[in-house]
Amino acid sequence: MAWDDLLHELLSIIFQKLITNKQNVPDLYQCLGVCTSWRHLAKEFLTTLAPAPWLLLEQKIRPQSITFSTITCKIPINADRSARKTTLSFSLFDHAKAYASYDGWLLVGYDDKVFHSSTAFLYNPLSAIILQLPPFAEHLRLDEHSTIKFVMSEGCPTDPRCVLCVKFKVGDGLALAFCKPAPSSDDNILKGKRCLLSSASAYWAVLEKDSSEIEDMIFYCGKFYTIDRYAALSVHNYDANANGFTSETVIVDWFNVFNYNQTRRVSGRSSYQNVANRRVGSRSNYRNCNSLVKSKRGDLLMIKRVFSNNFSRVTESCSIYKLNMSNIDYYYWSEVNNLEDKEALFLGWHDCISVSISDGYPGFKQNHIYFFDNYSPAGKVIRYGVYDLKTRTFLYYSDDNGMDRDAEGYKCCRLFAPSALS
Repeated sequence: MAWDDLLHELLSIIFQKLITNKQNVPDLYQCLGVCTSWRHLAKEFLTTLAPAPWLLLEQKIRPQSITFSTITCKIPINADRSARKTTLSFSLFDHAKAYASYDGWLLVGYDDKVFHSSTAFLYNPLSAIILQLPPFAEHLRLDEHSTIKFVMSEGCPTDPRCVLCVKFKVGDGLALAFCKPAPSSDDNILKGKRCLLSSASAYWAVLEKDSSEIEDMIFYCGKFYTIDRYAALSVHNYDANANGFTSETVIVDWFNVFNYNQTRRVSGRSSYQNVANRRVGSRSNYRNCNSLVKSKRGDLLMIKRVFSNNFSRVTESCSIYKLNMSNIDYYYWSEVNNLEDKEALFLGWHDCISVSISDGYPGFKQNHIYFFDNYSPAGKVIRYGVYDLKTRTFLYYSDDNGMDRDAEGYKCCRLFAPSALS
């Protein structure tokens, strides 16, 4: 009897048990690759999962020195400050670290503290696909304390059309590197078992000029965009066939972002006047951090986070701006006071994800930002809060010094959202 001969009634019972115990959710994702009938039914169950992204936390188990990636959803969602928590664990190979996350994929490399390697991988922990990337140059580094990030032009790196853009560390600055990660053959991709693929590309195209100021990056409307700390955009067009790219600064008026007075009222905390117009690099007690995200309606949004300019990096205010592209020669940011209907944002220190809030998930509220802070010089502490855009208030801010502490201290986190099912 073949796998697709199993009765749907029996499969439904099995899948229901898997999805009830969230520890088994990865197994349900693995069922997508067994056969067509399993994939169809598993998708029906997986679409019932809550929309909130997970936190990606790292835990080192000694003496084996093996890094495990623990994905945890731990977000205050109710008035009584209770949290929904689910823990899923995936083992990586020896001395490996997950440096960044994007659309269900992890950028994995060897721990630079143990030994330097020019090898990196894209790893989908739910589909168990590992894609080895082309070796990168010696001066490019993966550093957990730098804002390492990657974005892709397509939903899956095995797509032959996909272009990958990675932000590497170079000395005291950063660099953008592009490649086509697709393997030469994808015959064994959906077999339901872990498989190792190698990219067919043999090179990276590296852009180092003016990259040190990059705070965030996104693939939007067919182009790679980066943003610096002053809200200035740059667009990067990469031609993989010609092994070249062009880069230009987009003319954006950021006057409305930094040059007006605004007050943020914080529940249970002091109010801060004129926080938003404190320029980065000044000697004030505050700094700005800009993140990019595509809204549910398809607009390009910038989230400007103002935080205390000291070791704690506690968020003091958040504001959202939409890029107005009506004039092709002149773009500008305009502040928006509300997100789209049934939309909320999850904001990490290096990530931002837009989610749809439906009536089936009463714990999360629309027009809210669920955010996380770093809270130590090394960025090893996580604090979380909820910000109401309509009232401009913090509804909740964790009053402890972090969470998920182990013998080695606090852990860094990334946001993780499973890949879209197709």
